[in-house]
Amino acid sequence: MLRATGGIQPLQTLFSTLKFEIPDFQRNYAWEDEQIDEFWNDLEYTINRPNASHFIGSVILLNDGREERARVIDGQQRMTTIVMTLGLLRDLIVKNGQQVLIPNAQGAMPVNVLFQVQSLLFADGLPRFEANPVLKQRFLDCVIRDLAEDPSRDHFKKNEQSDSLKLRKAYWLLESHIGSHVDKHGGLDSENRLKSIYEVVRALTQRMVLLRIDCEEQHEAIAVYMTLNNRGLGLTPADLLKSMIMKHLGAHVSGDALKAINTTTVEAWNQMIDNVGDQKLNQFLRHYLLVHFPIKESIREKDIFRLFEQLIEGETPLSDVQIRANTETVFQDIQRAARLYGQLIDPEPTTFSKPTKFKIRCLNDLLDSHRVFLLAALQASLKDPAVDFDEMVTLADVTAVRWLVAGMNAQVLENLFQAMARKVLNRDLAPIERVEAVRAEAQSASPTDDILRNRLSESGFSIPIARTVLIRINESLTHYMGIVDYAAQKVNVEHIAPLTPSTYWYSAIGISESSETALVQYKENVSRLGNLTLLEYKLNSSIKNAEWSLKRFGIPGKQDKSYADTILRVAADVRESVVWNARLIAQRADWIASCFFSIWNFEGEAQIANWSAPGTEGTEVTGSPLGSKVPVGTFEQLANPSNASTDTLTPLEELEPTDFDLELESMLEAVDDTDPDEELTDEGLPETPCHGVPVAQDDQGNSWCPICGAPVTVLAMAGFGCPNCGSKDINTSGHCENCQALVIHKSLDQDR
Repeated sequence: MLRATGGIQPLQTLFSTLKFEIPDFQRNYAWEDEQIDEFWNDLEYTINRPNASHFIGSVILLNDGREERARVIDGQQRMTTIVMTLGLLRDLIVKNGQQVLIPNAQGAMPVNVLFQVQSLLFADGLPRFEANPVLKQRFLDCVIRDLAEDPSRDHFKKNEQSDSLKLRKAYWLLESHIGSHVDKHGGLDSENRLKSIYEVVRALTQRMVLLRIDCEEQHEAIAVYMTLNNRGLGLTPADLLKSMIMKHLGAHVSGDALKAINTTTVEAWNQMIDNVGDQKLNQFLRHYLLVHFPIKESIREKDIFRLFEQLIEGETPLSDVQIRANTETVFQDIQRAARLYGQLIDPEPTTFSKPTKFKIRCLNDLLDSHRVFLLAALQASLKDPAVDFDEMVTLADVTAVRWLVAGMNAQVLENLFQAMARKVLNRDLAPIERVEAVRAEAQSASPTDDILRNRLSESGFSIPIARTVLIRINESLTHYMGIVDYAAQKVNVEHIAPLTPSTYWYSAIGISESSETALVQYKENVSRLGNLTLLEYKLNSSIKNAEWSLKRFGIPGKQDKSYADTILRVAADVRESVVWNARLIAQRADWIASCFFSIWNFEGEAQIANWSAPGTEGTEVTGSPLGSKVPVGTFEQLANPSNASTDTLTPLEELEPTDFDLELESMLEAVDDTDPDEELTDEGLPETPCHGVPVAQDDQGNSWCPICGAPVTVLAMAGFGCPNCGSKDINTSGHCENCQALVIHKSLDQDR
């Protein structure tokens, strides 16, 4: 039987009869500006109605008579705020100088306002109120300590630890409200100010009332607390679940044994928060239920507590022993699941493979529901190694990205991931059968290639999804080497032809600027996927909307970054095009679509090749004394020239040597004392201008970057000037000032 007593009391009665503490299992102070403003509005409302009381809520106390202090089971936010208000009023009285009101009526007793407030803050020289353990010392030092006895009392500072941030902000906001009220109604006169302060004190302590509920057992106090707060008064499902766990684990236990259980439970709960993050705790609990609740159903956040209650307490009455056993089982299981879920939120510290980490991070940027399936897949792979987690991540990746590109319903996708999760955990099937069942489930629900091809060609493509597609293409082109940090603040989606048209760009895209529909036509073209790329920096506005030649190589004489500075393959390839127009946008969109189907298909990722604009498949290096061929091909062919076929080499047209060429050949003959049969080593080669790694060379003297395949002229890098036009005027970014060719690496500037 529930044993609890209670009644409505003014704050003065409550605070003058008890001392309080916030138990260590309570959450931190959480009120923000909205709640503080609401509390102050209630207080002002009460001040302006001197003959009326105002109900402000309830407080549930564990008060068994065995402890010195009553423990606040519910109402700690309100109680902490009330004590802060009393402390601020006390400090104002001390600063005011006058502390006693002399009544006008004959025979009336003076009112020591300071003493009244102090008696609510202290009892027998000890604070009546102790904040939760996280805030206890700072609350004592900055709020409770008597300013009259200790003028150097500590004060909250802006640069303190984040644990006290909300408390500090609440304190400063209350201080502002109270100060403004006293300034407005009390002016500068110390007696009038004291009267104004006293009006606030009386309204707060005598006319603001709350419902006090006393319980003798912790599990009873928590039961009352849960009942009140599960009726819409503001606790999260995670708060209610934590309370239910503590109620059942602490049932019929008292004294040191109860304290030990509470401490262990709180530590385990806090570790769970550390694993998944406070902001994702309710999401994790919902995803856990989607995987493990016996009945497959759609689960909303408001269903979380009810379903955990069924798991622990059952649908039919159970004994206390069985309920406690269920509580221990469920709590242990969600702790284990939280550790795994945390790895899915932040895969970086894990032992997952590089491609798997990368895919999980990309998925996390787009959605959350994939973690329903991946939580189950990770659990299954730990029990049955035949369930390959890398394969399951790839399956989740293919399923999610195809779904999002097609613009299909997000809730249906979550339902699909739930079905896949239950299949991968189905112990009635052999591991290989489970994997095949999951694959069949995903593939049967996936949008068709035709649907996806249409979406990939449409205007107005989603920027977040485009970012993921381009990032994955870039990584695939570099074999998931992980060279680039794709954090949102470091890599940006860039419109190649700018969104804001100019006369130049109208013409470049092939649209008559005078047409009534010019702007609509222009934006329809430049909003296509083929016009999007990635850059690892933001372009200056003067470059962003500039003509294509300036976007490629920058504005002469300025240091603003351009496409010439990128190391990203999906942008460097675009840079090689001498023009940019609607035809190239369409062709590049086709290339992106081809890459998309090579990466996101159910048969396995296939190798993709660089995009190159028509006419740039091979790059002529005019005026080169070597008369060599520049290799063009896939990443593997470029990195291993012996694998490249002659079809991938474009010969240069025969050119008459220039005076510069002849001079260069003469210089080379004079210094060439190397053995022609000696194999070149990395140590003897200059660095590439694009990636800063030793150049790759073949026996014909061709040189290129082994990372991106860009052709490199070693003679130019050695300091002999531009191989394209012969100019020796090379700027600090490694470009020829005359023709803008990229010819030298910055680290070799001193050699020029």
